[in-house]
Amino acid sequence: MKLFKDIVIDFETHFKDDSILINDGVERADLMLNNEDISYLEESYLPKNNWRNCTDFERFTLLDSSKELKSFQKILVGKIPFEIASMLNKAEFRKETSREGVMNCLANNHQLTSNLDLLLNKFLLRFSPTRNFQLYKLLVLYPDRKTTAIVDYGNEMKFIGLHFDSTTVFEIETAKFSKARFCLNLGLESREIYFINLSLDTIKKKILLKNPDEILSLKNLTPTFFKYFLSTRQKLY
Repeated sequence: MKLFKDIVIDFETHFKDDSILINDGVERADLMLNNEDISYLEESYLPKNNWRNCTDFERFTLLDSSKELKSFQKILVGKIPFEIASMLNKAEFRKETSREGVMNCLANNHQLTSNLDLLLNKFLLRFSPTRNFQLYKLLVLYPDRKTTAIVDYGNEMKFIGLHFDSTTVFEIETAKFSKARFCLNLGLESREIYFINLSLDTIKKKILLKNPDEILSLKNLTPTFFKYFLSTRQKLY
């Protein structure tokens, strides 16, 4: 699929040339992996590993800091405030190497957790002065693309590959009216976000141009899109 402007990236701070990478698309997980210890849901997809820097045209297409854009038209990327970063540098949980260790450390250090909560709330008021925000989930994730998302599938835990995240209930047509989602990295390791610069509305339209008879829902939108368009993917550091 030819790259065109839809969802854009807005960097709050200056970005490096390699902050955004682009590749040739995705492959079905069962065609990419031969590891019997890794089990994916059917029709799961993973990004190809041929990442490269963006061309000038691709960078122009993917980046836009216009203040006229609405929140659902962009992905805002920035750094947490210095005050929070300084507190995190003193946090013992950053030394932990397991999920249980991190959670226990936060639970046992009530003062740190309380102060961190106050500072994070102050930070979020910049984006929602009415305090219309709430904590969705505290996760401990490891820097491995195969362990980013996992679900309980009967008596077996399975990875789900590339997908779109949602914290509220919505339909394809109403997704843009749902609340914005913030992901804060409180750890020391860098994190990556894989994204397609297309809204759900655009994805639906693209699929129906390929096959007007497709019956689409949030459940099948991702695998159906990748079935028709394997060559579109971006990665953000």
